[in-house]
Amino acid sequence: MNHKKFSLRMIIINRFVNNKNKWMSNKGVIHVILFLLSILGVSWFYNYFEIFNFAPFGPHSWRQTDSCAFVQTYYNHGLDFFQPRIHHNIFGEGFGSPSEFPILYYLSAIIWNLFQPHDGILRLVNFSILSLGYFSASRITLHLTNDLFYAIYVPLLLMGSPILAFYGFNYIPNIPALGLSLTGTLFFYYFFKTEKQKWLFFSCVTFLFAGLLKVTVLIPFITILIIFFFEKFHLIKFKKRGKIFKRGRINLFLFFSVSAIIISWIFWVKYYNDLHSCTIFITKTRPIWSLSKSAIIETWQWVTIDGAPDYYHRISRYVIFSLAIILLIFLRKKQPKILYFFNLFIFLGMIGTFLVFYRQFFVHEYYAIEMMVFPTSVFISSFYLLKNQFLKVGNHILTKSVILIFIIFNLINAQKFIDNKYQESYIFNKSYDPSYSKKLEARVFLKKLGIEYPQSVISIPDISPNFSLNYFNLKGWNEYAISPRPFTPWTFYQFKKMGAEFLIVTDEEYLKHEHLKDFIKHPLGSFENSIFVFDLRPIVEPQDN
Repeated sequence: MNHKKFSLRMIIINRFVNNKNKWMSNKGVIHVILFLLSILGVSWFYNYFEIFNFAPFGPHSWRQTDSCAFVQTYYNHGLDFFQPRIHHNIFGEGFGSPSEFPILYYLSAIIWNLFQPHDGILRLVNFSILSLGYFSASRITLHLTNDLFYAIYVPLLLMGSPILAFYGFNYIPNIPALGLSLTGTLFFYYFFKTEKQKWLFFSCVTFLFAGLLKVTVLIPFITILIIFFFEKFHLIKFKKRGKIFKRGRINLFLFFSVSAIIISWIFWVKYYNDLHSCTIFITKTRPIWSLSKSAIIETWQWVTIDGAPDYYHRISRYVIFSLAIILLIFLRKKQPKILYFFNLFIFLGMIGTFLVFYRQFFVHEYYAIEMMVFPTSVFISSFYLLKNQFLKVGNHILTKSVILIFIIFNLINAQKFIDNKYQESYIFNKSYDPSYSKKLEARVFLKKLGIEYPQSVISIPDISPNFSLNYFNLKGWNEYAISPRPFTPWTFYQFKKMGAEFLIVTDEEYLKHEHLKDFIKHPLGSFENSIFVFDLRPIVEPQDN
């Protein structure tokens, strides 16, 4: 009888062990499934499926449209990669390059060519790369904590940031740059754990493309480089046995190659833009020490008062910085050296980047996207300590429940942020449909009037280089860098001499202005009482007596 009971117990134990082993082996697959469900759930909650159909509009639609302009012009001109251009003619044919490497614009144009044009393709490309970054951060957390809850919590906490929620499914290049930076960090983690050189190669290639998109996102790469030199000169020992970087010369060559290619690209952009007299895109830093006292104060007030709610909710900002202080000061010895120094140099890198690009943060809250590597490292390190140093607290259902409530709070706050931003924005007027399909209808309307790419027009009012010109897919000029507004008749005639054939007005109030009276004598039609088109070809400039 006892023998039978013992056998039964052994069978139960063996089954339990086998089931546990199967669970452990399947944890990676379960993690992928849970991650995908989380991404889809949050995308639905943020209304991304509808936003996919929106043309660029909302905060910084100027910058959003610049990105779309490169996709559109690549498509228009037969995918000529080395001749990026925009819709604004500037002083010639609109040749100009953004500071970011235009590979994603080119890729989107290829997808257009294979299927059909749609602005939402660039949204999807950017978000897919950001999601890969979210997954990378989540995967690192899974490796460090061996806990699926905490692994899924990290991307959810990041998606709770309003700027990542809004710009995450958008057109600006900061988003995919962040995604690639996080992915490069995951590959470096694999290199650290396995000592296989291929992972460092993958890491450097990924950081290369991240830096080509936005050099300010290279804080983790620079951190790795500092760790390399610390170890090379025997300043700090990061591993108990052996070194992280055993092939010093090869590793140094990889780091040097990444840096050299990025620097070469920056010089090429400056050369290309100077060659074509393009001054639209910022290719310079604006450090704090180059500014006047009033500009420093103005920027600081905007960042800390106006911009701060866009980064995280006030309560969340307090939590993140409090955790950072605890990690960097009070729990320093509780962390592996590699993790502590990663946190330290990412924090210092964030401060350094902020100071070097200080003025660009003024009214440009999306520059903080690159800084999101800082809360990422804080979240991952906090969960690591919970699971490895404070196990009872980390495993307690109450701890995980409180964090989940905190996540839901941030997701709701971010969702309200998205709604408010889109409700406060519009394209030409409050009643005008912001969808891509309406954009196509407007282009069909213009085509019926005999106006299509590559004809040149004057489009007003518009102080951005590409917003309305991209909307209509036309070349031409607008009010960018010109005053007064509307500009004077003399400016109209100058643009006419440079090739402008039509005038497009998207604000009915402009039609009443004295400066336009000689240029609206030949109306061709209007679209939904929002777009008014006039023929400039019959107009002759009066000769001075």
